[in-house]
Amino acid sequence: MKSRERPGDPGPTVSVLIPLHNKRCTIGATVRSALDQSLADIEVLVIDDGSTDGSSQELDDVRDERLRVRRRENRGANLTRNELLAWSSGRYVQFLDADDLLAPTKLERQSQQLDDAPHAAASICAVRELTPDGSVEVLLPPDPDHLVQDLAHRGAITVGVLHRREPLMASGGFDPRRTAAQEYELHLRLALRSHWDTVVTTSEALGSWNRVDGNAITADHGRVYRQKAAALVELLELAERSEDVTSLRAALLNAARHLARVPDLAAARSAATIGLVDRMAVEQALPRRHRFMRRSPGALVTAELLESRLRRLSGSLRRPSSLVD
Repeated sequence: MKSRERPGDPGPTVSVLIPLHNKRCTIGATVRSALDQSLADIEVLVIDDGSTDGSSQELDDVRDERLRVRRRENRGANLTRNELLAWSSGRYVQFLDADDLLAPTKLERQSQQLDDAPHAAASICAVRELTPDGSVEVLLPPDPDHLVQDLAHRGAITVGVLHRREPLMASGGFDPRRTAAQEYELHLRLALRSHWDTVVTTSEALGSWNRVDGNAITADHGRVYRQKAAALVELLELAERSEDVTSLRAALLNAARHLARVPDLAAARSAATIGLVDRMAVEQALPRRHRFMRRSPGALVTAELLESRLRRLSGSLRRPSSLVD
């Protein structure tokens, strides 16, 4: 275990911040992955946001002075994240969901990256995505040279990002209005407001992220894309470069296509109306067969809805029937 001596600085190198709500089965492993880091100079802060399953009781037997836990009534995940940020004192900040895992050397490797690049606002690593079917995919970090475009298109997974404190604090933290896609909005806002002028990356997968259960109800899928679309509309006001505007509008078109499949046709038409005004966004986001619909949000949304229903019907017809004695 490596610790760093910084005379006159009472704070740790890294604050690991974990909002907790009804994750009793996973919180123990998540906290252990933080405490077992090769970098010992850390604090691990947990706020139990009104769990009803005894989640934080899983931590009662952990004997490590670096771990501190608070319990209170439910206030929501993003208010909890911001409260954790205000409570923390680390030079660098790692947000960690209560079912994610850190590789043993993650905080040491990325904090060293930031030490070596004092102008960088964050270090972003690749992340292992644990899928519902048990497979593992590696999600690469965004390209620093095309940061807004990559963040708008595919985002950056929370567990992969180690923040420098000052830019994160200057951003105001998480938007408490967001009920989904909160890290997507935060990272794009950081980039658009120039808090993320410079980031460093590594293609090594140093964190693991559990994808939402593949059997999640359709309404949850719709909620994610409604929140993405709402965030993108607001973020357009921050975009100054034409290529950034195009990237956000292309992401809006992508959200519109997903919303049409839910279906949430009103939200899909609203997002498509804003995205379709940009010819470059249309070319980036829409398959060639749909590009002729660029002047008609209603036609685009209807086409996406019909295609999704035909795909589901085709899949059900190909699926072999079960035999019943």
